[in-house]
Amino acid sequence: MVDTARKTGVATHLLAWRGRLTTVRQMILDGVIGTLREIHDWTDRPFWPHALSLPADRPPIPPGFDWGVWLVPERDQPYHPSYTHAVFWGWYDFGGGSIADMGNDSLWPIFMANDPPVAYSFEARFSSSCEIHDQVSTVAVNDFAFPSANRVLFKFAAHGPWPEIELYSYDGGMRPFTPDELLEDGRSVPATGTLFIGDRGMIPSNEIIPARKMKECRTAKGLPEPEAETRGRPRRGGRGDAEWLAAVRDGPPSAGNFLHAANCSEAIALAGAAIRDSRKVFRANRCAPALLWDAGTMRFTNAAEANPYPAREYRERWELTGA
Repeated sequence: MVDTARKTGVATHLLAWRGRLTTVRQMILDGVIGTLREIHDWTDRPFWPHALSLPADRPPIPPGFDWGVWLVPERDQPYHPSYTHAVFWGWYDFGGGSIADMGNDSLWPIFMANDPPVAYSFEARFSSSCEIHDQVSTVAVNDFAFPSANRVLFKFAAHGPWPEIELYSYDGGMRPFTPDELLEDGRSVPATGTLFIGDRGMIPSNEIIPARKMKECRTAKGLPEPEAETRGRPRRGGRGDAEWLAAVRDGPPSAGNFLHAANCSEAIALAGAAIRDSRKVFRANRCAPALLWDAGTMRFTNAAEANPYPAREYRERWELTGA
């Protein structure tokens, strides 16, 4: 899709677009937190249960529901309601887990703020679950559904004015521990948010912490009070829709176009691959290493078995064909 958008020049827009973290970007470039080293981003997803086993029953397809249309390119398999509605997100065959559900909403503003290339390393950790067989409890390992909580580390090479950066993504209720600077303000880490950490300070919720440092910075630099950006992310509203409408009416390209979304979207898919690879080999005394990605060849260089994960095996008559 990105290649086609680039070749044709048609107007494109990803609906997750909500605007740029311009204030944060400028504060970091101005050196108010020193050299940026880490970014932490977390979400309160998932909002659905994650399966611990494949459904074994075979309920009838509801009247008026076209199971073939629901499957579309996915391989043929029996109908089950656990594959549909809100719970489809958790299955490898039908969804991408929390990282795909909220990835573009929460991570894309970070990509637009720091212009990172595609990450070269993806390392995943996740919550485990247990099963009891013959009164013996063991860690359950599956290769069909995402776990209920994940943490993924993305590593980016130095680029432009930015040094090497590590980005940590959390879901399932996991989040960073509360910094002392937030405690000084009598605040705690919210359910969703983003935290930029430099070697001389940090920025959550679009403001330097503690509040006294932000006040000093606003006074020194003449910065306005934040309005369009809140909680570390652009406020949801009509700006993205307005850009899209202007673009399809032969106006300027939307900043939320597919070319701008490409690196973030690729990172989300690769994070999902890292979660799958890590979960498949997990044992009590073994964890999968970080997956190393070559953006040029679009291959993992140290784990050939993970290379099929970002792709899809298409059902007959739904295969992609060359443009």
